[in-house]
Amino acid sequence: MSAVISVPILIFFYACLELFGLVEIGRLIGGAAIFGEILITGVAGILILRVSVGKALPGMVINLFAGRFSLKALFHNRELRLLLAGVLLVIPGVISDIAGLALLVRHFTPIPTRHRHHHKTDSDVIDVEYKVHDE
Repeated sequence: MSAVISVPILIFFYACLELFGLVEIGRLIGGAAIFGEILITGVAGILILRVSVGKALPGMVINLFAGRFSLKALFHNRELRLLLAGVLLVIPGVISDIAGLALLVRHFTPIPTRHRHHHKTDSDVIDVEYKVHDE
């Protein structure tokens, strides 16, 4: 028996978890509210996909065929994050909506980068005196 779980089994457990989340949250906030949440996030996801597919898909396909596509590239590329957020928002369920909204928040907030500010000190400066000699 293999320790690796197959993809269909993972998809089945994910769907069960989404359904359980929808039922439990629907029990807390009501059926109409959860239906409205599904509709609103679905429409938002479709709008995001309409905007992002044209920007992200050509570069993703080129990188995929060139063998340069990775999960790291997925999370560091703004257009691909937006595309994934749209896909997650279209999928009905609370877990996928939370993940899609988290990607949207990350998309619209600037990511601080580490820049080393190199300040000149006395050891960085070479002081030279020179004279011009006319021949």
